[in-house]
Amino acid sequence: MKKSIMAVALALFVSGLAGAASPSEFRITAPQPFTVGGAAMPAGVYTIALVSPAGVLEISNTATHAAVMVIGSPISTAPGDQIAKVTFAPVNGKYALAQVYLPSGAGFGVPTRTSAR
Repeated sequence: MKKSIMAVALALFVSGLAGAASPSEFRITAPQPFTVGGAAMPAGVYTIALVSPAGVLEISNTATHAAVMVIGSPISTAPGDQIAKVTFAPVNGKYALAQVYLPSGAGFGVPTRTSAR
């Protein structure tokens, strides 16, 4: 229960827009390290962009320019400008990017790894 509350709190912290460049791109500030599709990402400022209509998302650190690309699964679409946000889920004692909601209203689930390989 405590981990779920922390995941929700972290999602709320990073849900604010830092100036959307387009309906398919926005920035977040991640106060803690997290993973994306099993790749470790340090705390910092990230740009999240939809780079393909097929659901390919790019998560890029604005300071280091390190980037990860994942294929998201569509989870919702709402017309018009929406509040962009991300959610995290606790996976193996770490936070994993779980969902991305773009300013366009499109939402995508991000695959998380539940076991070490």
